[in-house]
Amino acid sequence: MRKLFTLEEANQTLPLVRKIASRIVEEGRRLEGLAGIGPDSPKRGKIESRRQGHIKQLNSLGCEWQSIGMDRGQVDFPSKIANRSVILCWRPGERIIKKYREPSEGISHTHILPRNGVTY
Repeated sequence: MRKLFTLEEANQTLPLVRKIASRIVEEGRRLEGLAGIGPDSPKRGKIESRRQGHIKQLNSLGCEWQSIGMDRGQVDFPSKIANRSVILCWRPGERIIKKYREPSEGISHTHILPRNGVTY
């Protein structure tokens, strides 16, 4: 069974999530900079391996990295609002979590969290 986060719990993980997400973004930018190098190059492989390691580290916290290109993304936190499964959404650069999406929606379909917050 996967972990469900309250809004407070998800926001409390953000200091660590920020560090890991910044590494994922940094490695993605390095990969973008290697656009002219073949996909089988050892250098590209090392960078991709590090990036995947950071993604696994993030996933081990119970949240999930969603890529939006190589150098951008979103971190999803499984949660519930009024007994309905939802995904809390945070993107690098945001101070706190302010949005959510339905599990059936894509990462670009986010909604502002209700004022009464998230209930477990």
